[in-house]
Amino acid sequence: MSLDVTIENETQSILPRTEYTLSVTHTGATPTRHDIKQQAQLHIDDDKQLLIIRSMPTKQNGKTFTVQARQYDDEAAMHHLEHDDMIAKNQTSQPTDDEDEDEDGDES
Repeated sequence: MSLDVTIENETQSILPRTEYTLSVTHTGATPTRHDIKQQAQLHIDDDKQLLIIRSMPTKQNGKTFTVQARQYDDEAAMHHLEHDDMIAKNQTSQPTDDEDEDEDGDES
């Protein structure tokens, strides 16, 4: 899969965040939020954990779409301004080995 993310527009709001409009061009399967965040970080020099992908409207058989994203100044501002479910959708952390073992559970 090939993925290209470019910044179309950057807006500094009065809130503690910067809003971005990203143009995404891809081949193959539609990229995930995680894939887009990784590519956007090449252009946005900030903490990936504070980048929220708000919307990714795609069209059937489309290879280009526009993404609305917000980069927050700090974690407190992000939690204050974004809904918990939107933050959960944008989490990029992978479970550690210890968490995987806990999920398997001991049947003793």
